[in-house]
Amino acid sequence: SSASACDKKASRMEGKQMSPEQQMVLLASLQAKTFIQLYITIADTQRENLWHFYRKNSVLIWNGIPVSADKIQRTFKSLPGTKHHIDSLDAQPIIRDLKKKHFALVVPH
Repeated sequence: SSASACDKKASRMEGKQMSPEQQMVLLASLQAKTFIQLYITIADTQRENLWHFYRKNSVLIWNGIPVSADKIQRTFKSLPGTKHHIDSLDAQPIIRDLKKKHFALVVPH
């Protein structure tokens, strides 16, 4: 299987001195990869537990239809089984302030 964008990014930066911005990009990529792997593993093997990824006030948009947080678990349970395969993903940090926490944006391909 081909290496993901974050794996390629990490190997390019290995052994090099990175700026704080480059470190944030690499960290966002690694966090995104970890999150996506965990999410799809749960989706494929324990779908009834996917609701744990959502906040109490979350709204899931499924096929254009809003699903409130109290109905997310029921919605996931009603879906047929799946087997996900992610070929690549891309993540960029949303940098508000390098001294504070950052958030990652995940875009699966």
